[in-house]
Formats: sequence, structure tokens, C-alpha cells
Amino acid sequence: MQHQLTAFFRRNVGNYTEKKYVLAVSGGVDSMVLLNAMITLFGDDAKDRLVVAHVNYGLRAQAVDEEQLVHRFCKLHQIPIETKHWQEAEDVTASEKSLRDFRYDFFREVTAKHHADYLVLAHHQDDQLETVLMKWSRGSTLEGLSGMKEKRHVKNLSILRPFLSYEKKELYQEAEKYDVPYLEDESNESDDYTRNRYRHHVIPFLKEENPNAGSHFQKSAQMIADAVACLMPILEEKQEQLFQRGKKKVTFHREAFLKEPIEMQRLLLQQVLMQMDTTISVVQMEQILEKVGSDKAQLTLDLSNGWRFKKRYEECSFEKGRQKVVPNIEYVLEKPEDTLIRPNEDEQIILTTGKTSSDFAIPVYPKDFPLTIRHAKPGDKIALDTSETKHQKLSRWFINSKIPLEERKEIWVLEDASKKIRAILGYRYAQPLFFEEETGKMILSYENKTRCTHVKK
Repeated sequence: MQHQLTAFFRRNVGNYTEKKYVLAVSGGVDSMVLLNAMITLFGDDAKDRLVVAHVNYGLRAQAVDEEQLVHRFCKLHQIPIETKHWQEAEDVTASEKSLRDFRYDFFREVTAKHHADYLVLAHHQDDQLETVLMKWSRGSTLEGLSGMKEKRHVKNLSILRPFLSYEKKELYQEAEKYDVPYLEDESNESDDYTRNRYRHHVIPFLKEENPNAGSHFQKSAQMIADAVACLMPILEEKQEQLFQRGKKKVTFHREAFLKEPIEMQRLLLQQVLMQMDTTISVVQMEQILEKVGSDKAQLTLDLSNGWRFKKRYEECSFEKGRQKVVPNIEYVLEKPEDTLIRPNEDEQIILTTGKTSSDFAIPVYPKDFPLTIRHAKPGDKIALDTSETKHQKLSRWFINSKIPLEERKEIWVLEDASKKIRAILGYRYAQPLFFEEETGKMILSYENKTRCTHVKK
């Protein structure tokens, strides 16, 4: 093992003896054999080159024994150790994701504190086989099907996995050979967990059919990883051309996207979603592609981690965050007097007798009061020409004008004393637009910092 371990570090690190490493050690056979092998690899320098990070979730009675075992072993070999306890120990229903996030956040803390260069994990060939099989059966992206990597950089962590070529049984043999202490995780015996069912039933069957199944899967995963690596420059160039990124939003133009072959469309979406730290199923991927290609103008699909796919006419986007709730507010101007209304920090509505520089302004007269400024309601209509019969429902006008659904809810309309819609503020005026005598005339103007006005008279 030591010869192979040395070759691994030379291949993936280079001047590995000058680097510092954080080892994730649980107390199980995998990580304890890793710790022992790394101590042997670095010899007298181990205490300066290695730091152990141990997480105690407190979800099993055995967790205390595991922590004590790791501490004793580190003390014996003078290896620095950092331990963190899961603060929600009473929450036995904690999700796998929440535990994983807690674990990796801790690893980042330890890596930063000790100025370490790498995080070293003890995942082995059987773990890889389980992971790939589970992803195949659930449906996964090309990146997911390539399995775990020997070396990977993710979220400020450079991760090394030197045991991916070793079967679990080889680690047991190594522990016995060098008298490495470890504890078996009793929860690994339960079939209540999906991974355990694969471990107990699927993988033994595969290895019975072909004893080399694990190494074959590892090689296949590596071939997929190689293909992904070759594709990355092409994907990155296409992504730069087609996608625009914001803090919580990624947009792309439908027509340009659909010019790409369907295979490239899938790969681009997989890459973008992975960068957004969200995962989707194969079914959801096909749903997104179907919605992008659909003739329907506006479609929405909820994804994981708070992300949502939206199609709004020719613009498609991935957005994060809850949908904005627009309060049902209206402003009533009882009489003609100077008034300033600020519904939010971006909008302002001004009623004045003076001049205005606003691109959207409408004259109002004493007979028009009281004026009501509100959001559109079902059944609202607006006069589109000077005839008394040519009216159009606002809902239809929104569709014809290609106003996105979210924007429609925020738009203000101006209603006069006769309950007629005089204007869609920021968009258009009702007809006819009368300019009467100057006596009593006031100007109502509208401004929105986040949106250009689309004035249509």
C-alpha cells in the first residue's frame, strides 16, 4: 500500500512532502487505515504535515467511543486533532444533506485554521461502486455518472481520495496487518438506508458475477470523467456566449439556445445547474427542455435548493428565492393637491401643478377626483382608441404586450372618479387622452428606477 500511496501523491500533488493535509477521520476502518498509512508515509514529519478532523454527530451511542478512539490514536502519534459536535444531536431525523453540509463546513474551517493545502478522504472502491450504481438507478448528470474523483477542487477545498483503487476487504486486511484500531458503525448493518441495501445485496451479487466488477466500474467512471474534462472547454465557451449571470439569476435567450443541438442543450443545462449548486433529475431536465421549446409564452418549474426555472416569452431564466408577494394596496387621492407616493424605493408617483421631467405623465382635472392608484383586477378594461366601444381587458393587453406574469402583478393602474382606467402607469394611456383648459389642471407622473417606461398613447 505504501508504494501505491506514494505514487498517488506524486501523481496528484507533486512535491507532496512540502504540503499540509487535513484528514477526515471517523474512527471506522477506512479512515483509521488512511490515518495510519499517512503517518507511515510522512514519518517524523507527520505531526507537522497532518491534522485530523473528527465530527461527532451524537446520533449514536457509539459516537463517544469513536471520538475517544480517534483522540487516543492521535495522541499516541502526536497528530493535531480538531473535533466538532453536531449541535442538533437530539434531531435523529436530520437529513443526509444537513449532516454533509455541517461536515464539510467544519472541514473548511479546519483547513483554513491550519493553512492546510488538501482535505484527504478515505472513500474506497466499494464506495465508488455504490455511488455510481445509485446515480445510475436514480438518473444523474454526466458529471454525476463519473463518480468520485481522485482529486477535485470544490468550494475552497482541494480534495484527495487515495483509496479509490482499493476494495473494502483490502482495508480490513491492512488494519489487521498493522494492528490498526477501529470501530464498526453499527448503522451500516441496517437495511433501512438505501446505500446499505446496495452494499448488502446489489454489490455482492455483482462481485459474485464478476470479482473485478469494482475495478471495471472505477475504470468506466474514469473514462466518463476524461470525456467530461475534454468537453469542458467547449461547454465553457458556449456558456459564455449564451448565458448571463446575476447574483441569484441566470438568464439565456430561447432562440439562440434552441439553435444548439439537443445534446449540447442538455450538457449546457447540466453545467449551469451544477454551478448553481442545485441538482435535478433526468425527468426534470427533460421538463426544462420541453418548456424551453414549448410554444407557450410563460411557464414555470420549481427546482431544488430554492431555484426556479422560468420562461417568459423569449427569455428563459433560473432564479433563486421565494416568489415576491405583492400586497393588495391602493392609494386614493381625494382632491387635487400636491402629493408624493412612494410604494417602494424604486417607484414614485407624483401629483403636481408644476412641470415634470418624467417620461410618463398624464393630465388630470378636478372632475377626475377622487383618483385611485391600484393594481389590476380581473375584468379591468382600458379604452384603446377614441371610440366608446373599443375597450380591451387588461389581461389580454398584458398578453399582447408580452408582459411577464410577475411584472403584471406589480403594475399600477390609474382609475378616475367614473371608475374608468385612465392609464397603465409606465406603459400606456387610455384613449381619448384629453387636454382640457388649464384651469385646475394637474400632472400625475410615474417613475420606476428598475424599468424603462414603455409609453404608448
